[in-house]
Amino acid sequence: MGEWNRDDYEYVEAELVDQHLGPEKLKKAGDFYEKLREKVTAWVEEKGGEKGRQVAEIVLLAPDLFMLLVRLLQDPRTPTGQKALVAVGIAYFFSPLDFMPETILGPVGYLDDIVLAVYIINQILNGNRQLVLENWSGRGDVLAIVQNITAQAEELVGQKIYNQIRRLFQGHKS
Repeated sequence: MGEWNRDDYEYVEAELVDQHLGPEKLKKAGDFYEKLREKVTAWVEEKGGEKGRQVAEIVLLAPDLFMLLVRLLQDPRTPTGQKALVAVGIAYFFSPLDFMPETILGPVGYLDDIVLAVYIINQILNGNRQLVLENWSGRGDVLAIVQNITAQAEELVGQKIYNQIRRLFQGHKS
């Protein structure tokens, strides 16, 4: 697959127009989105190489998945029980205390946030695919992205962390 090239990754600016978010909440989410994308891009540039590029492809999804969770939380069509799950996913992105802390691991620490977000998004997809599709503003096919990350979740975060994430939601049916 060759050397990593910055041109392989398109810089995507957060879309700051959304019918479900108020201007202040949208600005905060957009600011977090941009900071996250900057951190990941800088990390990829520093690490480079094949392994860095492979991980970067997944880690670069973090800002898009975060914005999807924000939009799902604000969308009045999202059922209350699912909004609680979505809120957990958003809070997890901000939390310095998680299974793989970003402060220690750098952008690789977002892998657990991504797996957790995909777990939540998959639950919503199972009940209302159109809701997720209408709120997705990231690059690529959200359905394929969710399937891909779900298939490799255990490999991405390790068996122990993967099982802990699954246990967080054990018994929760939305």
